[in-house]
Amino acid sequence: MARQAERPENFAFVLNHCLFIGINKVGGKVHDAAEWKQRLDENGTWIAMNLAKHGDRVHSAAIFAQARPMGNTDAFVKSLASSAGSFAKPILYLHADGHKWYVIEGDGAPNITHVQMDLISSNFPPIQVTATGNPTSPWLFDRRQDSELWGTAK
Repeated sequence: MARQAERPENFAFVLNHCLFIGINKVGGKVHDAAEWKQRLDENGTWIAMNLAKHGDRVHSAAIFAQARPMGNTDAFVKSLASSAGSFAKPILYLHADGHKWYVIEGDGAPNITHVQMDLISSNFPPIQVTATGNPTSPWLFDRRQDSELWGTAK
């Protein structure tokens, strides 16, 4: 696993030919505009660097964040779209900020699938995502995975 020197909470690793990238992108009120911009710039740089570095050896990439890609700054969205265009393989952007399930194909770039998770509770346990390696159907979602652990029946 690699961590970004400027932002050690950001990480990246490759597993089974899929690149996983975690970034510190949160929602909420901006308390320090300069710090917020710097963080989003560093997130964009981290994503771009990892997509370029690992692009030849992976079939897809999954980006994890707390907040959705849009909002707070247009620079991050433009950076993500540019990186996705250069990568040209399926990208999943997964977050839980809105707490209501949705899937948007082609959000920001044709190869980005934007998924917002449900609020995790006994009614909505965590999801399981499978990276298939199939460019036409790159992601499988099981929204009720391990529901016995959460006190609900499948």
